[in-house]
Amino acid sequence: MSGANRTKQALAESMKALMKKMPLEKISVSDIVEHAHIGRNTFYYHFQDKFDLVNWIFQSESSSYFVGQNNGDSWNDWMTSLSEYFAQNREFYCKALAYAGQNSLRDYLFDLFKELTVQRIKRIEQEVGRTFTAEELNFGGEFMASALLGLLVRWAEQGMKPVPAAYSQMMLRLQSSESFGGLIKSE
Repeated sequence: MSGANRTKQALAESMKALMKKMPLEKISVSDIVEHAHIGRNTFYYHFQDKFDLVNWIFQSESSSYFVGQNNGDSWNDWMTSLSEYFAQNREFYCKALAYAGQNSLRDYLFDLFKELTVQRIKRIEQEVGRTFTAEELNFGGEFMASALLGLLVRWAEQGMKPVPAAYSQMMLRLQSSESFGGLIKSE
């Protein structure tokens, strides 16, 4: 592990330890660097702010859950892996998802869900031989990202119950048009 990665990891461990004691919004960069015994300038060399650090924690730690999954090729596998990862790190992510301000994990996840949804729509486009406009792709991506993020945040607020596999299955059934019995079918 490089020196930069060791420093980032030390800051991440500091953030996680502090989040066991207090909500994210009450933690300052000073608290993080003091706990990690790292200089403030070093923190800002690696991260814009504490929220950038939280996003980095998600990026670096969750990647091992998605190995072999190509940008949502298997939506079911991806959602199951994501919910399992969050549940295994319940305390951290319940607190991280509680914050909704600028540069939050919520913003990061919205962008991620939107991109994955747009990629999925593009694959479906090829399968069914239909072309969507850029506006339709953007709308579809934002719609699904909003829905998925809203469900994820609500799940976190409820202590991440039910268990991940059941939770991801419910989310997947909701996105399937067959689950609605044709209620959203265009006539």
